[in-house]
Amino acid sequence: PHLVIGQLISRRIKAFNVNFPDAIDLMVRGLRSGLPITETLGVVAGEIGGPVGVEFRTVSDKMKIGKTMES
Repeated sequence: PHLVIGQLISRRIKAFNVNFPDAIDLMVRGLRSGLPITETLGVVAGEIGGPVGVEFRTVSDKMKIGKTMES
């Protein structure tokens, strides 16, 4: 089981690292165009696929309901 879980984690990290620069670029362009941070996070969550989109969607959803990043 440890080998399989390790491979799944490695695959997810690799997919995240491939898409993360695109997500940051999209965020920069959104913020430069004047979008608020909450809306920019939502755009990134919708446009970028894979684990990066999922993580940005989680952050965006938590910000919408007022949760802090620690919780």
